[in-house]
Amino acid sequence: MTAKYTRSGAAWLAVEWRPPTLRNGIDFRASARVQRVMTHTALLARLLALSLGALLSPATASAQPQARDVRFRADSLFSRGLAEDNGKRSPRQVRDLQESLRLVDFKDGFQREYLRYIAAKLGLLDIAFAQVDTLLAQGWLDLDNTFNFASDNVEMMADARWPALERRVVERQRALLATMSPASFGLDPQRMRLEVGRIFDDSRRAIPELFGALRSPELYATPTRRGAWMLTTQRVPGASSVVQDVVFFIWVPASYRRDRPHPAVLWSHQGWFYNPAPSAWTKQRNIFDNPFWWQASAHDAVQIVPMMSRTLDGSTALGQQALREILVHTKQLLNLDDDRIVIAGHSNGGSTAFRAMAESASPFAGAITMNGWPDPGIAMRNWSNRTLHSWSGELDAMFPSTDVTALHGWAQSVGAAWTLRVVPRADHGIRRWIPDEWPAVERAWRALRRDPFAARRVVQSIDLRATTIDWLGIDRVDTSRARAEWHHALATPSVATAGDGARGSPAGSVRQDAMSALVEGRFADNVFDLRSSRAARLSVLVSPEMVDLARPVVVRINGEERHNAIVKPDLRLMRSLFVSDFDRRAIWVARLSFDVAAP
Repeated sequence: MTAKYTRSGAAWLAVEWRPPTLRNGIDFRASARVQRVMTHTALLARLLALSLGALLSPATASAQPQARDVRFRADSLFSRGLAEDNGKRSPRQVRDLQESLRLVDFKDGFQREYLRYIAAKLGLLDIAFAQVDTLLAQGWLDLDNTFNFASDNVEMMADARWPALERRVVERQRALLATMSPASFGLDPQRMRLEVGRIFDDSRRAIPELFGALRSPELYATPTRRGAWMLTTQRVPGASSVVQDVVFFIWVPASYRRDRPHPAVLWSHQGWFYNPAPSAWTKQRNIFDNPFWWQASAHDAVQIVPMMSRTLDGSTALGQQALREILVHTKQLLNLDDDRIVIAGHSNGGSTAFRAMAESASPFAGAITMNGWPDPGIAMRNWSNRTLHSWSGELDAMFPSTDVTALHGWAQSVGAAWTLRVVPRADHGIRRWIPDEWPAVERAWRALRRDPFAARRVVQSIDLRATTIDWLGIDRVDTSRARAEWHHALATPSVATAGDGARGSPAGSVRQDAMSALVEGRFADNVFDLRSSRAARLSVLVSPEMVDLARPVVVRINGEERHNAIVKPDLRLMRSLFVSDFDRRAIWVARLSFDVAAP
């Protein structure tokens, strides 16, 4: 792997722990403006008192609620400390942050990085640079694009200390990357691609033999290391068609075996500071925004963590494409269970997971979202094809739970398979309440399964997009046509939130069907029955695992029979789709496409 690092690109680093002259990431000697400082001794005494009190109290049953109260109070103070006042951070907000850190000794780079950002904005550069030192000591740090806006580091970059810091980061990073590349694990996606090409080039194989060869675990190499993070890149087009490399982490479980398909989680944090903090690097376990990493019970799954940025936002069409390509890249390295791949995320990452179920559902078994925004403008009817589980904080100021609840009720009325849990007293953060909710999250996640050959599919296309979910696709939309009688004009509830603010989620009522087409399809006993509204062209993908290729396949559209013949496998199409999706379970052998006449 080769990479170029500049101030406009990514710069991450992991270094060994060195005890800093800091407390909770703040060098309190650095600025006389920081007041009301708790001494290290007092902090230790307080933590010791809390610990001993929990052990010695006769009312031990109340210890957990009390600890939860402290977590919620600290998180509320922290969120208040992040609140904006006319676009400026105030000393009061910094004091709120400090108070939250006094309540709980956060080992949380996400929060410390926020404090670095706010301190820099207030001109407290000594504190800001001290934060960087702490973050470097903890693990990975994105120096150049932390919050994905160009102005984030302007104050620090203008300081004389910045060039030396940047050189130190980049030099150490380059040395580290070589130890984390797929090659260092004995894995090579190019070898997999060549082997797949050889399988398709063997014209002697019958379809069952071809399927067997593509699904053979012998395609995969055994990693030379397990229980470790791998780091690689996927080249994707960026804004204005500029090509860029998206860096992404892959967790190789200690239990990984090449002869067994493994479940996977694609964690979509999307554009915020993130560190999976493998203990092998830093000798400590940090808490960042991926609860699937925090919770050891999830470490049996392959975890895929793209380091996306706002220039390639996962809640855009281009971002969705990048996520699909990252997943394909991972499938070429590790044996994944195609029917147990879940997309999950927090905040904008949760919004991305909601969108994936509307536009990119085919590779995923379902979604787990945490304080995400179900954008009223996306094709919520498509949520009838997958199961979504979401958690929203009752006090979330960014994506208010009342608005999410209103959209949940509306989506269920159009068939969405979406369950929603509003977490009492929780705000936009998730760190404080995840320990209490994790058992329910894990149950929901482990129960998600995909069936790409389900007998019923609904596909809604928004804004003229070609959309395919499993075997049914809309290829072209014609909004000049009147909607079919059964295609009711619907509008989502009016919601007050601006969602993601200036970063993309619209507010207010959205008429779902203004620019959409809708196709519903069922199949049984080699017969496909489809009804279409505003689709000028649609397609059906065929697999021998859903129909009998020795018998005619019948396709009826709006009551008219359009196809009644034996379907012959198309090896060129098979190869193209397999290389594109690398889906070893849903292997399509033919596509039946039809122009649909206007009513």
